[in-house]
Amino acid sequence: MTTFFASYATADDTHRATLGKHLKPLVRLGKIALRSRDDLPMGGDRDAFREQEMASADVILLLLTNEYLSDDEAFAEYELALQLKAMAGKVLVPINVTPNKVWEASELAKLQPVRGGKPITAAPNADQAWYEVVTDLEKLLSKMPAKQSLQPEVLIPPILPVKPTGLRTIHIFLASANDLEDQRKAFEAFIHRENSQWIKQGVFVELKTWQDALQSIHATRLQDRFNDMAANSDIFVSLFHKEARPQTIEEFEAALASFQGKGKPLVYTYFYDGMVNTGTLDPKTLLPLLEFKERLAAMGHQPTAYANEQDLELKFLRQLRLVMNQG
Repeated sequence: MTTFFASYATADDTHRATLGKHLKPLVRLGKIALRSRDDLPMGGDRDAFREQEMASADVILLLLTNEYLSDDEAFAEYELALQLKAMAGKVLVPINVTPNKVWEASELAKLQPVRGGKPITAAPNADQAWYEVVTDLEKLLSKMPAKQSLQPEVLIPPILPVKPTGLRTIHIFLASANDLEDQRKAFEAFIHRENSQWIKQGVFVELKTWQDALQSIHATRLQDRFNDMAANSDIFVSLFHKEARPQTIEEFEAALASFQGKGKPLVYTYFYDGMVNTGTLDPKTLLPLLEFKERLAAMGHQPTAYANEQDLELKFLRQLRLVMNQG
C-alpha cells in the first residue's frame, strides 16, 4: 500500500476534505492510505507528528492556494517536504487547487503538478477536475516501484528487551544513498537480530539512521541533526552504489572531522559492487560519487566492496568484532 500525506493551509481544510472524498475509493480498495495533520491525536506533539508522518509517507501531496505559504503549518510542511526530497528522494506532487503563484514562484516549479498545473476551481466542472487529479495520481501509482516483501525474519527485527544496565553500548550511525534503501533496511534488521547474542556478551549495539533524528525536535536544520549523530557515534558506516548524496558526504565529513579531532567514530565506507544499468545513471549524481572515490584514494582510505547484503554483513561483522574485542 502506498501512503499519501496531504499538506494544506489551515484555511483550505475544505479542499483537503474534498481530496479525501475523491481518494476514498482507492483507500477502501487498499491501494493507498491518506494521512494529514488532521490525523494528529488529541494532545499529540504537532512537530513530531509532522516529521514522523511525512518521513514515512511515500508521496507528499501539496494542495496549493494563495494561502499556502502564508500559513505557518503549511509552510513548515513545505520546508520539510523539500528537505525530505533532497535527503531521501521523497516524491512531491503539487496540486493547484486555486489560481496561485506558489507553484511558479517556489522550488515546486521544478516539479510536475497534476492536471498540467491547471487550477481545480477554475475548471467548469469541479468534480471532473478532481477526477482528473485522481487519474493522474493513479498513473503515478502505476509507475512507482512495488514495495518488496521480504521474509518476516529479515524485514521485522526481533523485539529486544529493554537494555539492561551495565552493558557496554556501541553507537553506530548508518548513512546510505537513496538507491540502497533495501540494503539499509536489511542492515538494520541484521543489527537488531544479532543484538540478542551481543547482549549475552555484555554489549548492546545501538544503530541510528537519519529517520531517528526525525523523532526529536531541534532548532536546527535537519541535516545538522544527522551530522551531529554521525560525529557523536562510535562507528560511522556509509553505503554507496550509483550516487553520493551531498547529505551523505556532509555526514561523512562530520564523522571524519570528529575522528581526526578525538579518535572516533571509526569510519567505514562500503561500495555495493552490484550490476548497474547504464541507462539509469544520472551524471549529476555520478560525478560527485567519482569525486568522492578519488578523495578517499588521496586520503589513503580504502573503501570495502561488497557483493550483496550477506557479504556486507560478514565484512562489517569482522570489523565490529575487532572493536568489541578492544573493550
